Amino acid sequence: MSELVSEIINALPGVFVGAFITYLFAVLKLRKELEFKYDTDLRDKRITQYLELWKLLEDLAKYARPKELTFADLEKLTVSLREWYFQKGGLFLSDNSRDSYFDLQEAIKNVLASHTEAKEQTVPETIYEELRQTGSSLRTSLVRDVGSRQEAKLN
Repeated sequence: MSELVSEIINALPGVFVGAFITYLFAVLKLRKELEFKYDTDLRDKRITQYLELWKLLEDLAKYARPKELTFADLEKLTVSLREWYFQKGGLFLSDNSRDSYFDLQEAIKNVLASHTEAKEQTVPETIYEELRQTGSSLRTSLVRDVGSRQEAKLN
């Protein structure tokens, strides 16, 4: 009997170490699964919200512009962007995309501040190009956030 007790006592550290390692791996696996679910959920929500923001930026297209942009159009755009930010998608912007969003809002604000008398005039090409590039930077950041320009990982 004492030999059996001795074997049990000798085996206990191994049992405890094994149980601890099993517990640790289970916790790590659960954490990874939760992180994956969170990332997937955030990406899905971003895609929905970013699509709306993407549409708002159509007036700043490089090719086949929908129309000549006026200073009044810029006022409407900045209001639409603000409404999107506070009512829909601003919560989902990554730090980089948020910075790009504010860069665009700041650029529009500066243009409007220096052209207060000319609401129905067309935005000059040089100003349009600066705004277009700032809008393009925002769109590029949005694409990075959702990974939509990456090659498929499951081929």
